[in-house]
Amino acid sequence: MKKIIFILSFLVLLLVPLTVLASSTDVVRNESTGTGYASLSEAVNAASAGDTLTLLANIQLDGQVVIRKNLTLDLGAYTITDSPNFASNNTTLLNSIAE
Repeated sequence: MKKIIFILSFLVLLLVPLTVLASSTDVVRNESTGTGYASLSEAVNAASAGDTLTLLANIQLDGQVVIRKNLTLDLGAYTITDSPNFASNNTTLLNSIAE
């Protein structure tokens, strides 16, 4: 019984840092740095040329997002709505459908 409690305690301690790093408010993750962001514009502004940004949730744009660096934006199974506010140069979109 003591071994089981020890093992469970050890597993909990291993998982605690993961829950601290993963924020439920993150909607975009920079795959190059592992950093999560609460908005697409925040992620784009912090990204360096060549980075890959991956959506973690559907995004509703509140304002214009302009990308002026070479980035890869992986939409996965998620969507960006209000697309007229999305302007980009030299951006690669993965797993996306244009409508």
